[in-house]
Amino acid sequence: SLPAMEAEDLAMEVTGAPCGPWTDWEQARKDIDTWAESKGFTVSAKCKRNNSKGQVYLRKFVCSRGGNYISTATVRRRVNLKCRCPFSLKLTLDKETNEINLDYDACAFTHNHKLLGLNHQQFLPSSIPDEDKEDIHKMWALGCTASAIYKQLSLSRKVTYTVDAVSKFLASTSQGQRAKSAKLLVEWGLRKREQEQYYFEYHTCASNALQRVFWASPEHVERLAKYGTVLILDATHGTNLFSMQLIYITLVNEFGCTTTGGYALLASEDTEAWAWVLTQLQLAADIEPQVVHTDESLPMAAAIKEVFPRARHFLCEFHLGLQNFNKNMKGLFPDGDQYIRVLSKFWAILSRTDIRSVESFDSEWIDFLKMVPRNALGTLSRILLEEGKAPTVFCFSDNSYLDKAYALREKWARRFKYKHFSIVHSTARSEGQHSQGKRGQICLNRLLLLHLLPNVLEHQEEHREKRSCKKS
Repeated sequence: SLPAMEAEDLAMEVTGAPCGPWTDWEQARKDIDTWAESKGFTVSAKCKRNNSKGQVYLRKFVCSRGGNYISTATVRRRVNLKCRCPFSLKLTLDKETNEINLDYDACAFTHNHKLLGLNHQQFLPSSIPDEDKEDIHKMWALGCTASAIYKQLSLSRKVTYTVDAVSKFLASTSQGQRAKSAKLLVEWGLRKREQEQYYFEYHTCASNALQRVFWASPEHVERLAKYGTVLILDATHGTNLFSMQLIYITLVNEFGCTTTGGYALLASEDTEAWAWVLTQLQLAADIEPQVVHTDESLPMAAAIKEVFPRARHFLCEFHLGLQNFNKNMKGLFPDGDQYIRVLSKFWAILSRTDIRSVESFDSEWIDFLKMVPRNALGTLSRILLEEGKAPTVFCFSDNSYLDKAYALREKWARRFKYKHFSIVHSTARSEGQHSQGKRGQICLNRLLLLHLLPNVLEHQEEHREKRSCKKS
């Protein structure tokens, strides 16, 4: 354990460093060690350079507690004594006089132990001055992380707190910032609705916290009315300060290109929230979609059935045939080659587009079930294997993945849905919009003033449409 340190010892400017000249490196090292001990710390040699003749022409000495603590020990870890102290001395060899001198321009005489490790937080003050709090919020609004904020502040002024203190301060005030940002977003939407004829609606809970937001520009409403027969819906996280799910209302235009019909933010993805979003779509453009593509979200499926009972609900092939299939089935096959054969068989059944093969689906599915281990089969799958056909009424009691896939076969097998819409088979278009949004130049994940979010999304949408038109 370290002895208690006084406040003035945390950051001080050490003076009186030996400057030479020396005739040999050993004597220079002894003088520097003696001087450092008189100042209350120790140094270690970090850098050594030799010329073509084998002579040492450069050496660097740093505080022994400088740098970061790195340990590969798994049983007994040592106490972290590293604190990234910036103190350093650089000694160089003069080619003409063959003497060793101190390079003042490349030295850092600040002996600073304010960046202590987690084991020594008791030595440090944790309070942040009021003048620094405002700057921290401003930099955080621009997308800077806590470490980047701390580094910028330490370069411009003398700080007496740690990067952990900055992180804790941001975490403690995030709730108030969320409320402030929510107010800004609502004000932005109401202003757009009055001045530019935006369709904007929001919903709050009993405690007046923002729960749902939907907005669409006049151009979005026009696209919804024109291309709203096919909707692609998918939610993504990590785009805003509220930890709310962002939904792109994805459409396909007459050229087969992806376009957007609006945006929504949801605090929870339950049936009521999704029904609210679909109702806003209906009110915004008076649409009655024929096809809706989503992932395997049960609340979303219930909401579609409630709001758009005539629409055909199709499932994303990528979620069903890759993500969920791997999650539920891959661990049952110790042999990787056998699993690849089973997966290939599943995709052969999924991608068959001949409408005349609808009647042969059960026989193909039974052949597929024969390749699957017995412990992966539910009650419905066992009945199919034994009797060759499925019962008309069945209740899922064991929650088997394959039983659910068979029951939802008309939502994912192409032979059942090919006559309705043949261009879209997954939510990949919406996933692509999410990916482009997260790769934007503005860090939406840390954007404090979230009322800028709609403007950013619209700018990305315009750029995306220009690229799509060029490709087409």
